[in-house]
Amino acid sequence: MGRAKHCTEEEKNVIINLRKKGNSMSKIADRVKCSKKKVFTALHSVKKPETRGRKRKMTAADDRRLIRHCKANPFLSSGELQVQLSLNVSTRTIRYRLADAKLPARTPRKVPLLSLKNKNNRLAFARKHLFRQNWKNVLWSDETKINMFGSDGKQYVRRPTNTAFDPKYTRKTVKHSGGSIMVWGCFSEDGVGPIFWIKNKMCAVDYVNILQTIMLPYAKEEIPIRWEFMQDNDPKHASKLVKQWFKKERVQVMEWPSQSPDLNPIEHLWADLKKRIGPFKASNKDELWAQIQKSWNSIPKSVCSNLVHSMHRRCEEVMRQGGGSTRY
Repeated sequence: MGRAKHCTEEEKNVIINLRKKGNSMSKIADRVKCSKKKVFTALHSVKKPETRGRKRKMTAADDRRLIRHCKANPFLSSGELQVQLSLNVSTRTIRYRLADAKLPARTPRKVPLLSLKNKNNRLAFARKHLFRQNWKNVLWSDETKINMFGSDGKQYVRRPTNTAFDPKYTRKTVKHSGGSIMVWGCFSEDGVGPIFWIKNKMCAVDYVNILQTIMLPYAKEEIPIRWEFMQDNDPKHASKLVKQWFKKERVQVMEWPSQSPDLNPIEHLWADLKKRIGPFKASNKDELWAQIQKSWNSIPKSVCSNLVHSMHRRCEEVMRQGGGSTRY
């Protein structure tokens, strides 16, 4: 005998009402035009509460205690939370509960350590330049390291089990830091400027040479007459020799708050450059330098213009954060 079809809630209510009036199952079946088995099922079925999976080991109170403790101590691992809260569940269960509470483990962003003085200086800079219009006459500059074999940061690979040492899934390294070069570059709203390969450890004398032979000729040719030079507070940049050179050449230098890479749009330009270089596999530094120059010169003017125009938003963000680090 086949399984009787379930009746709808409306049919079930009709059947129950007819039964309450004293009708037999046969008469009900005739009235509703269904089998007696379906009538019997409708009369005796009990709606059970919906349950899925096994019973949870953590109570609602445990969940609240876990979430409260995690928010107060966001750097604790699931194992440390298990011990400190004396939870009789696995660390995986703890991670599941935290993920349900929108608190999954994430890699923390690295930001400069800001003192109260740093924050006050950043706020002062943001207030001073919040409504500035003439960013066009600023020449932004900085140095960066570019690796031959990819990023210095943490990387992930998606690979099958037992393939950890398959060449396809390994990350190549080079001894004695031989796989990178240091470059200096500058840009303005009108596009990228010159880029220079720093082949030796740079000192103040080397930096003055870059300013004299590379930066200044470009600025005088390409930047408006009343222009301003931006550099960070690296010790070489702030040396007595460099300050004397700026004074001698009458170069106006923007006062820059310490510990503020998020305010400097050239940091995003470096990221764009490294992304363009990424797919290229250089076998030596000369090849890498050639690719750097090609990629640098291929950056469109619109990218530079958009970065410079972001300064208003960057200043707003600094003010919202009370001088603290921003998402930039």
